[in-house]
Amino acid sequence: MRNHLKNQARQYQPQPRPAQDSKPKDFGGFDPLVVGHACFIELGTGKTIHGVISTMSKYWYLVNADGQITIVNKAYVVSITPVQPQNNKQSVNTLVGASVVPYGEKKA
Repeated sequence: MRNHLKNQARQYQPQPRPAQDSKPKDFGGFDPLVVGHACFIELGTGKTIHGVISTMSKYWYLVNADGQITIVNKAYVVSITPVQPQNNKQSVNTLVGASVVPYGEKKA
């Protein structure tokens, strides 16, 4: 019986793990749409940061705001609004073909 157990112990060899890919991981979501663009970042504290999102990781944004680097935890971000340059700004009405009536006025 002892020889049988010794043979079982010798037969077990861990399997080699496959090599991991070195490609960057995709975390999903809309993060790639805002990286490299000027944005307003609203935090849960009510503070708003205006700057360029330089890079991102799974949990952090690296924001360049007025030459100062700020690292923001994604858990504290309420919203991110990309800022369009003034010369390329298009009206939302022309993009979707809808007409906007100011609040309190009736559509003619």
